[in-house]
This record gives sequence, structure tokens and C-alpha cells, in this order.
Amino acid sequence: MRFAHSHSKAAKFSRTTLGSRLVRVLYVGEEVFLESLDIFERSKDNEWSFTDCTSFILMERTGLSQVFAFDPRFEQAGFHMLP
Repeated sequence: MRFAHSHSKAAKFSRTTLGSRLVRVLYVGEEVFLESLDIFERSKDNEWSFTDCTSFILMERTGLSQVFAFDPRFEQAGFHMLP
């Protein structure tokens, strides 16, 4: 629920993150969307969500091989999880 925590703090965090030189925001266009959909359709045995598939595509396109996450799906997709 959006109002379970401070709305203003969430908005401030978002603006700060967007303004950071350490963060690169990637927007999903039609090409990435369709490529993600292809992987999503082919991965019915992996239980990957569409969001997972989109993350995998964006990571591959930007050359990222490591992810800070606790979701084993990233390892299933061939990425190295940190910590």
C-alpha cells in the first residue's frame, strides 16, 4: 500500500536517486519490451516474471554480470549474485 510509509519520503528518495551521478535510469522502449516478452514466453518452466525478464535484458545490454539481490532467479539466468 502506497501510504503504509511516508509518501513524501518516497518521493524525495526518488528525486534524489534520479539526480544522483551514481545512478543510471534505464527506460524500456518497444524493442526491450518485445525482447523481454520473448524470454518471458520461453521461460514458463523457470517461473520468471516479466519484470525479471526485463531486468535480465537490461543487464545484458549494459554489460552487467553481477547483481545485488536475494532472488535466485538472477543466478538461474546466469548472473552472479552479491553478497
